[in-house]
Amino acid sequence: MKKNIVSKFLLVSLLASAITSCYHEDVTGDSVVVTNRGAHVEAVDPYLNVDGVSTFNEGGVDREVKFSVVLSEPQPVDIYVTVSAVAGGTAEEGVDYDYDHEILIPKWSSSAEGTVIIYGDGDVEGVETFELSVGVQNDANIDLAYKTLSFVITDYGDLNLEFDFCTTIPGYPVTICDIGYDADFIVVDANGDDVSGFQAATGAAPESMVLSLADLADGEYTIIEYIYDDATLSTIGLPTFNIPVTVNYSRDNSTFGGSFVQDTADQINSDFGSDPGWTTPIYVATLTVENGLFTISKNGSVLGTGRMSNNSGHTTVKTKVVKQTPLMTSNPYFN
Repeated sequence: MKKNIVSKFLLVSLLASAITSCYHEDVTGDSVVVTNRGAHVEAVDPYLNVDGVSTFNEGGVDREVKFSVVLSEPQPVDIYVTVSAVAGGTAEEGVDYDYDHEILIPKWSSSAEGTVIIYGDGDVEGVETFELSVGVQNDANIDLAYKTLSFVITDYGDLNLEFDFCTTIPGYPVTICDIGYDADFIVVDANGDDVSGFQAATGAAPESMVLSLADLADGEYTIIEYIYDDATLSTIGLPTFNIPVTVNYSRDNSTFGGSFVQDTADQINSDFGSDPGWTTPIYVATLTVENGLFTISKNGSVLGTGRMSNNSGHTTVKTKVVKQTPLMTSNPYFN
């Protein structure tokens, strides 16, 4: 009798063990180590906000935005995470954006990345939105509540800059531009390389340029002035006066705009002379670009901030116009 009881106990134990083993088995034959109740979504792109709204600009090139799904512990089986679009957005999948519909976390790996593509084009459009839901259902290996990633796509126009240096000559009804004064303006990167295509170095007054910010990497840029020809202003014996630069700025497809005057400490005066070889750069302002935002400042003081545009996909590049105007020994305005 006692032997039968022991046998029954062993049989029940073996059955229970078999049932438990089958419950933890998957189609791969590997056992689940632990349910990932700490699984979560993390940003890989530094400008992706997984807990709020992420704003990106479409432009001349496509942009990849990456995120990752992270497990609390690696699993001995492949994990499949579902990504789906949430109804109600104004952006169109396949036209304005695309994304990985499924993310595979290979067995014994703790994470895998998903990609969202923001498509760039040459069309000027309004603000568009879309949301993606990232999560897993009915998977014993991972417990990941659905996470919503919210996106805003903006599409503002290029940055227009105009440089007005045509100061009136004190005591005379003319400006320095009337007598042939020629100032040039360029925008340089941290290495001192021009990124403006010498658009504002043509001999025009005022000078102007259009910056396609799609072609500018994140970073800090400096707006510089050179005096190509002072039209003998420094040699005709006039009382010294300052020559400030007024910068007018605006964005296509946007109400953002304004103007500012070069700081007094940075302004040159009428005794500066000519610099046709561009040997003496004159600071005007700073342009900072970061994740679709541009900031215009001078000497650390912010003048304007707005979301940048990268909708044109190209930059008009002009070469420096070689101006042959000789330095005058006398000026008819003062004879």
